[in-house]
Amino acid sequence: MARPRLVVYVSRTGTTAAVAAWLAARLDADLHDLAPRRDLAGLGGLARIAAGALNLSRETAPPITLGGRRLVVLAAPIWFLAPAHPLHEFVRAHRLDGADVLVVLTMTTGCRQVALRRLRSDIEAAGGRCLGVHALKVRPGDPPSELLAPLLSDLHLP
Repeated sequence: MARPRLVVYVSRTGTTAAVAAWLAARLDADLHDLAPRRDLAGLGGLARIAAGALNLSRETAPPITLGGRRLVVLAAPIWFLAPAHPLHEFVRAHRLDGADVLVVLTMTTGCRQVALRRLRSDIEAAGGRCLGVHALKVRPGDPPSELLAPLLSDLHLP
């Protein structure tokens, strides 16, 4: 049976995957990788990322069931100054009706504000209630607890 909380993520280097796993453990949430069969590492991965960012890719993640989820956490890195395109694909392909949605972006570079506004708008158009979009400067090997514990305490989740 699906838990009422879900952490959905995409990760190229494993940094966001570590953040997502930490969040799922602390929230007692199911964990779903948006790109489990895609090789995103190395130069081939960068080419796939660029193709997706430029809307040249036809790859899409398979749909998942969201019925009854009260909280959906979306975790992704910043690619080309915007949240990773598989995250946008997921939001556009699913109904988030009635779910609270928290976005956690891992980044080493900046992100365009227009891209963040578009993601928030897509979440609301899908019926979700965006609790916030949080961009965290994370480097490989950084302990997620130092960055994420304050975020979770601010949510006041039961």
